[in-house]
Amino acid sequence: MKAFIITLQEPDKPEPIEAAKRCIDSIERTKSTLEPEMFEASTPRTMYGHMEEVFGKRVQWSWPMDMSKNCYDIRTGLFKKYYPARDQLRVVACAMSHVRLWKKCVDLDENIVILEQDALFTKNLDVKIFDGWEWGAIGLNDPRGATRKSTVYYDMIVKNGNIVQSIPNIDGFGAEALPMGLAGNSAYIIKPYAAKDLLNTIGKTGLWPNDALMCKQLFRWLKVCYPFFTKVQGTKSTTTG
Repeated sequence: MKAFIITLQEPDKPEPIEAAKRCIDSIERTKSTLEPEMFEASTPRTMYGHMEEVFGKRVQWSWPMDMSKNCYDIRTGLFKKYYPARDQLRVVACAMSHVRLWKKCVDLDENIVILEQDALFTKNLDVKIFDGWEWGAIGLNDPRGATRKSTVYYDMIVKNGNIVQSIPNIDGFGAEALPMGLAGNSAYIIKPYAAKDLLNTIGKTGLWPNDALMCKQLFRWLKVCYPFFTKVQGTKSTTTG
C-alpha cells in the first residue's frame, strides 16, 4: 500500500526532511507492508494554489484565528477553539496538505496511508490486519504525547482492546463540545469513500484544521486501532512553531 509522508521541503530547514527519512527507515526496519514516499507539504506561499487545484476555487477558512473568535458552530454543534500557533497560515497550510492527499486517495481509488514527517513506526504493520472490520479511516498512533488528555485516551483504547474501535470519548459530561479525533492526526490509513466524504464536508463547513474536521462527531467511520503501530518523534512542530 502507498504511504505518503507530508514533508516540509524548504532549503533552509533540513530538519523536516531528516524526520521524514527516519519515518521511512522505521517502515523498512519494521518490515511494514508499505511503499513510502515523501509528499511536499503545502505552505502559506503555495496553499491557495493548492486550494484551486483541489476545489477549483479558494475555499473559506472557517476556524478561529484568534481567541476572541472562539464559538459554537451552529451547523455541527461543535465548539471551535483557536489553535495556538505563531503563524495561523501554517495551520491552514497543514490542513491543505492533508486535503491534497484525500484528493489523491479519491483519484487513485485505493486505500492509502497518510503520515506527517514526525511519524515513526514501532512495529510491523501488515494492513491485512484490518480486513473484516468496518472503517473508513483508522488512526495508527500511540496517543501518549500526541494529543490532549493522552493518558485518558490511551487507557480507554487499551481497556477496549479491539483491533479496530471507535474514537474514545475523553471529555466528560458538560465539557465543551470539542472535536474528538485521531491522536495527533499524523498517521492514518484512509479509504477513498472516506476521503471523498471529507472533501464534500468542506464544501458545507468551510476548511478546518485537519485534526478538527476528522472527528468522531462528524464521521462514524473514523476509527483507531490497538495495538498501535506508530508514535510521534517529538520533533518541533512545523505547524504551531
